[in-house]
Amino acid sequence: MYAYGDVIGQGMFKHTSSFEGKLAWENSQGAQQVMSYRTNPHAVFTEPEIGSVGFTEEQAEEQGLDYRTAKAGYDATAKGEIVQAGEESFAKAIVENGTDKILGFHVVGPQAADLIHEVVVAMNCGDGTLDHITGSIHVHPTLSELVHTVFTRL
Repeated sequence: MYAYGDVIGQGMFKHTSSFEGKLAWENSQGAQQVMSYRTNPHAVFTEPEIGSVGFTEEQAEEQGLDYRTAKAGYDATAKGEIVQAGEESFAKAIVENGTDKILGFHVVGPQAADLIHEVVVAMNCGDGTLDHITGSIHVHPTLSELVHTVFTRL
């Protein structure tokens, strides 16, 4: 990778082009970095907010992947009840059967763009399995407990 941003036509977000620029610079210095768009998060700052990373369920199906999903509303956590996110607010995980590899994670509700980062980091950690999430303690009461709750339902 020696170019970045809109010129290469992938994930046209400011945060994506910044990371691509870092890799392009490293490659200009002799590195052999490759950009992974699989773990490129994106967000829509609407009401409710939307945050997403990885495959949607439809994309996993199109790829012919063997997967399972779990979903939880914000009201599944104490902080979710406190912020009164509403019935339309939820988080959904998509995990590959057999390997427990995280394929995608999607959040609709308050702080959705912030909540996906835990999953982005987990997906970037080697095999990126649901154990990376469920094996971690989450502070109570926080919205991050929603991430943990969804993955424990798998």
